[in-house]
Amino acid sequence: MVTITVDGDRYYTLPHSIMIEPDVNRLAQTRQEVEARRWIATRTSDGRIDRISSDECPALRTIALSFGDLPATPVSPPALRTTSDPSPIPPTMKDGFATRLEFRTEGPSGAWVLVQIKQGWPYDVWGHEAVSSLLPCWGGEALIPPPSRDLSAADILPRLDLTSFRNSTGPARAAGLKRPGDWGFTELETADGVATLSRPGDWAISLSLIRWTPEGVIACFTDRARNGGSYAAQSALRIVSDGLAGYRVADEALNEADCPALSPQD
Repeated sequence: MVTITVDGDRYYTLPHSIMIEPDVNRLAQTRQEVEARRWIATRTSDGRIDRISSDECPALRTIALSFGDLPATPVSPPALRTTSDPSPIPPTMKDGFATRLEFRTEGPSGAWVLVQIKQGWPYDVWGHEAVSSLLPCWGGEALIPPPSRDLSAADILPRLDLTSFRNSTGPARAAGLKRPGDWGFTELETADGVATLSRPGDWAISLSLIRWTPEGVIACFTDRARNGGSYAAQSALRIVSDGLAGYRVADEALNEADCPALSPQD
């Protein structure tokens, strides 16, 4: 029915394509026939292929049926069209990716015409919603590359999702709080490869990078009270891109000699 090409940003999303098609290649005559169909989505990236059906992913059926509600695009062979009123900043870019759509439709002469839409407001919205809605159906696994080798601790720490692992912000968590700045950690200092964000007179969190791996950056996170309290904790983490212009922890409490546990007096 349609192929969605996802153009990735090297920090956030790997390039891939998603082909959505009915399981039977036959033209439906009625809306009822369309709604009764079983749909297949195939995701391809760098030789890797994942396939799901609408039986196991109800969101796929919703996405497939909603494609028919998009406004018609006037075409004439050869067809390469962009719909009117494009968004100045395509909405798909907010999550680190942009989509292009390719599908076949019947032209004025009755012949089938290949349509490629690189940008168009309703099509951008549909493409973004399709990619996002199907993510849980792939097991929640987004095609997100590891953080770049050239990133520093100071690049990662301000954009680290503190809700993705255990730390001192746990008791104060609430909707809308995610990055260190949301809890008042705003003063950034760097020294000897260690980045520290402070909440003046109260608390400090620090990050140092141990090594880069294809599965993510191994880092040491330090969490320490500066308000006279004795709280001090340190743990090794595996940090990955979160696909939303930031980073999250994929594994915590790793066994790393360069990141030993702390005692309150340390």
